[in-house]
Parts: sequence; C-alpha cells; structure tokens
Amino acid sequence: MCVLEGLDQVAPLRERHVSKHHVPWLNDDHKQAIKCRDRLFKRAKGSRSLLDYEIYKQSRNEILTKL
Repeated sequence: MCVLEGLDQVAPLRERHVSKHHVPWLNDDHKQAIKCRDRLFKRAKGSRSLLDYEIYKQSRNEILTKL
C-alpha cells in the first residue's frame, strides 16, 4: 500500500468528462435501420452467400439515401 500511496502523490489520477455529440438528423428510425444493416452484414459475412450480400448492399444503399 505504501507504493500506491506514493504513486498517488506523485501522479494522481485525473478525471475526464466525455460528452456525446448530438446529431439532430439521426433519429430513431435511422438508428433502427443502421442496426438492421449491421445484422445483415454479419449474416452475409458469416454465410458467404451472394444473396445475403446483395440484401445487405440494398439495405446499405437505402440508408445512405435516407441520410
């Protein structure tokens, strides 16, 4: 414990507060679509199916046009 106390005196821990960046154009519908897109990507990556990849690409492109 003596070493830790000495370390606290020489180099104390710093507290940092991190705030989230608010993006007003990203609403709940967009967030839900992004989650769906990510699930489709995982499915396409895991199955290595061309059909799954095409479904993922379609979802990805629809989201980009919405944003």
